[in-house]
Amino acid sequence: MTRFALERYLYRLSRSPYADAFVLKGAALFVVWAGSDARPTRDVDLLARVEADLATVRRTVAAICRTEVEPDGLNFQPEAMQIEAIQALRQFGGFRVIVPVLLGRTRLQVQIDLGFGDAVTPAPQHLTYPTLLNFPAPQLAAYHMETVIAEKLEAMIKLGTLNTRTKDYYDLLI
Repeated sequence: MTRFALERYLYRLSRSPYADAFVLKGAALFVVWAGSDARPTRDVDLLARVEADLATVRRTVAAICRTEVEPDGLNFQPEAMQIEAIQALRQFGGFRVIVPVLLGRTRLQVQIDLGFGDAVTPAPQHLTYPTLLNFPAPQLAAYHMETVIAEKLEAMIKLGTLNTRTKDYYDLLI
């Protein structure tokens, strides 16, 4: 259900006025490249091309959640979103946004990790994100596979023996 909620968030993003302000990156792209062999992911990573401040992030994510789309059963609740600053390996930092979502009475959440300021080489590609069910597919700007692999390798090298992210090793094997 988490993948469905993430996919429908990406669809809302792709239909929103902010579609060109975000680039999909990270493990969520392995669904595009590896299909059903891709490992499940509990979040979506996006390069954000908006102001890197809390108020802008809150306003932008809320607007994306409220984007009118064909009914899919999900009720995003941006008024209850939680945002925290994250400073992983990147010098520009970012924000982790958690948005509660209702699917009927079932409570879910989407986690959106936003990064800022990264150069993307080669330039982002446009792709159609695969859907689990028969709903319209998100059309998004996204990193190329080589860029995702390069970022994972960079993290592995920088962290060295401190790297506890075994999922990065798994991703590279796929």
